[in-house]
Amino acid sequence: MPNRIRHLAAACLVLALAACTPPTTINVDGARVSVRGDGSVQLRAPDGGRAAIAADGALTIDGEPVEVDAQQQALLRDYRDDLAGVRQAALDIAGQGVALGGKAVTEALKGVLSGDPSDIEQRIDAEAATIEAEAEKLEARAERLKTRQREIARQLPRLRPYLIEDGAELAEALTDGEAS
Repeated sequence: MPNRIRHLAAACLVLALAACTPPTTINVDGARVSVRGDGSVQLRAPDGGRAAIAADGALTIDGEPVEVDAQQQALLRDYRDDLAGVRQAALDIAGQGVALGGKAVTEALKGVLSGDPSDIEQRIDAEAATIEAEAEKLEARAERLKTRQREIARQLPRLRPYLIEDGAELAEALTDGEAS
């Protein structure tokens, strides 16, 4: 039981530290996505090309504005919102994990000092289940992100090289500490 709590606390701390630094940058297979605090998204293709999606959905590729229609601009805004939402959800889950790790340590110490550590694991497991449910919601958001990216690739083929094709891999990079 104490090892399980230590592992949980360590994992939560690593997750929190990895997810806390704005902007959040995700690297997958040579492509890079940066979600910035100003609401913009910076994209880098494996070949080094750069694209940016502004908070209003305006698109630039290698510094040149790209004309998009209203539907495409809305799609880009939604994509940006999805990325920001996944980022925020990952930060929230990390915060909950850190809080749970701290509580687990406190409860374990209370149990040792009182001589009655009997129900600590049940209390911690119940709270861990809540965090797991939030992580499952994050997976659903990743699927929505994946669908949105496919639509962007279809409507704006010039942007295809800048997208991390697997939305689940993108969300996993955020939640597994591969983001910086």
